[in-house]
Amino acid sequence: MKILIVSLTLFFAAACGSPPKVIDENLTIKEIMRKAQDAYSKKYYRRALAYYNAGLERFSTDESIAVSIEYEIAFIYYKKKDYETARKLFSDIILKYSEVKGLPEKYKYLSELKLTHIENNPKKRKKRKDRKQEEEKEVIGEEL
Repeated sequence: MKILIVSLTLFFAAACGSPPKVIDENLTIKEIMRKAQDAYSKKYYRRALAYYNAGLERFSTDESIAVSIEYEIAFIYYKKKDYETARKLFSDIILKYSEVKGLPEKYKYLSELKLTHIENNPKKRKKRKDRKQEEEKEVIGEEL
């Protein structure tokens, strides 16, 4: 899952502000998170994703830190109205709770809220319908 998040982060990062050229190796997780949140608050999403990605790479062995960063990344895609990516990332976070014990419950709860919001909003749901139609076409094509 972390590889997917890192890949998506790098793929979509090109669209949102310039990232820092180098992220200091000596930054603590608190400093990385603060810099990411500062960038996010200024709508420098690409820069925020770069910091979150660095935090994920450096501190991924701590599952509590990792899930908090994964949530922040998913939330950025949600705010960018990339609902398909956000849906996937929020779903992955929720799944993680069945695989890893002792994670902070707030990220599961917040992910569930955002998924519900995506699913219940007609503009966002349209994309879900389009995806479902594509999946049905694939199944029909396999049956022929």
